[in-house]
Amino acid sequence: TPRFSFLSRRRTSSARASWGRRFGGRFREGMRKGYSHRNCSRVHHGRFTINKDRLIKIGCLALTTVSVICVVVIVVSVNMVIEHSNEMYAKWKMGDRIVEYLRAHDNEWPESWIDLENHFESTDWKDWFIKTKPLIYINFSVSKDWICGNLQAIRSGKHVLVSTRSGDTSHYESGDPNKIICDYFESVCKEKTK
Repeated sequence: TPRFSFLSRRRTSSARASWGRRFGGRFREGMRKGYSHRNCSRVHHGRFTINKDRLIKIGCLALTTVSVICVVVIVVSVNMVIEHSNEMYAKWKMGDRIVEYLRAHDNEWPESWIDLENHFESTDWKDWFIKTKPLIYINFSVSKDWICGNLQAIRSGKHVLVSTRSGDTSHYESGDPNKIICDYFESVCKEKTK
């Protein structure tokens, strides 16, 4: 064991001396050529050589990549906000248009999109219906009597008459289409029970 320890120390000392000669020689050569550790274009460390120009290029590439990712994230976020706002506006206006339809059709609930589209065919809302149809879901399976019997459940959100296809339940403060429709049917149902 002592012999092994002695050889290990000799090998370690020899390796250190060899590395010192290589590094010292390169350092002295650099000093003779007028370079210092601050303005030398290459940094030597053992067998590895790091070029400062290469480091700058790598840094620029990394900065560009991060910038592109940030731009993409911002664009996606803005698009999501715009889409979310469009959905809330579409729900709000759809509630108003359905009430308008009900007033013109003896408070009978529309049976399909065709009923609504035909009613607004000759109005300024025709193109709006075409654009909004992919965003909005309307429950066409209900009737006027069913709505009168489930007003509280509709107000509480247990039953839904109008919503977005994405499932987003948010809306403007006074733009909940289900509440707009319920407010209209409150008076309709009272007159019916008289």
